Amino acid sequence: MISEGDLFKNFIPDFERLKQYGFIEKNGVFRLEKPFMNGDFKAVLTVSETGQVQGRVVDTQFNDEYLPLRTQEQNGAFVNEVRTAYETILQDIYQQCHKTARFEWMVPANPKIFDIDEGFRQNPELDWKQTGHVHVGDLVYIYMAAPFSAILYQCEVTKTNVPLKDKDSIINCMMLKLLQKYDPRLITRQIMKECGVGPVRGFRGMPSELSVRIRQLTAGDPQRF
Repeated sequence: MISEGDLFKNFIPDFERLKQYGFIEKNGVFRLEKPFMNGDFKAVLTVSETGQVQGRVVDTQFNDEYLPLRTQEQNGAFVNEVRTAYETILQDIYQQCHKTARFEWMVPANPKIFDIDEGFRQNPELDWKQTGHVHVGDLVYIYMAAPFSAILYQCEVTKTNVPLKDKDSIINCMMLKLLQKYDPRLITRQIMKECGVGPVRGFRGMPSELSVRIRQLTAGDPQRF
């Protein structure tokens, strides 16, 4: 489930960036109200001077907190859509308004199309199509499709906005350095489902619950590079 405390655990706020983002400061507390999903909901967030982040989602039709967001038993398509949209806002704030903390992303890969192991054996860094507001130092977790259906790689972004030619066009890429390779039995699709993650069909932010779960699962001895 969504936990602002987990997601912003290492958050060091840049207060000028908070103001630029739309937060309004009053008595040392920065507050933001941000509509989403066509105005049906709004995220209400506060950031204290010490960096503590609190948030809630309000159903604008009833002007009341949307309680299914944090109810574990509520796992329908619509609730998950609201959760994903809210997480996207949190992740964007984290990325745009933090000073030093690293952001985490997930990307899908098909082992039938590209052999990542061989790629890293041949090159210390791999180029990867860049989407979203990625920064140098961010962490990227690569989810491998069947037959693995698991997160297998943790990488660090070393460069961004690298133009590379792809057939007849130029695409924007980032460079990834391998940090860890995980056992396929460790961060499985089932684990991801338990953390509220749907199919990984494209580049997306790492949900806080899954990020915490990965740290717990890899506290032992993953394969390091």
